[in-house]
Amino acid sequence: MNMFASADIVSTGELGSMVMSAAILLSPEARAEIGEDSLQALEDLSDADLEEIRAASGGMGFTITDLHLLDASGLGEGGAGIHMTMDLGSMGSPFGASEGAPPGLATDMFMFFEGDYMRMVMVMHPSTTSSGVDARALADALDNRA
Repeated sequence: MNMFASADIVSTGELGSMVMSAAILLSPEARAEIGEDSLQALEDLSDADLEEIRAASGGMGFTITDLHLLDASGLGEGGAGIHMTMDLGSMGSPFGASEGAPPGLATDMFMFFEGDYMRMVMVMHPSTTSSGVDARALADALDNRA
């Protein structure tokens, strides 16, 4: 797993953009258990399904304010992409109402299979700013390294 961040939340108290990527080697048993069907099920979610997930998020201590699928076509042997923006105000410090905390966190994530690996790219940033990072371009780069 690789992680890169544009700010140091520990020393500055500011949340910047963060990029994570992973290539997870799966045993044949794990690959069969997870299977392409799980990512396909994510890709097959309807707008009504996404709205149901978004509406249920309040019971988890945060609220999803935006949730939609991203185009993951052509990634590996099948993949899925999702965008989510969460309102973190109810989670408390360091994400809640403390001074300088962002009102929300936006995330773009792509996951796909390639051979015995499940690959993932995730870009997170305060919802009030752009990350400056194209998560799909990173997923394409990760796919081309396979």
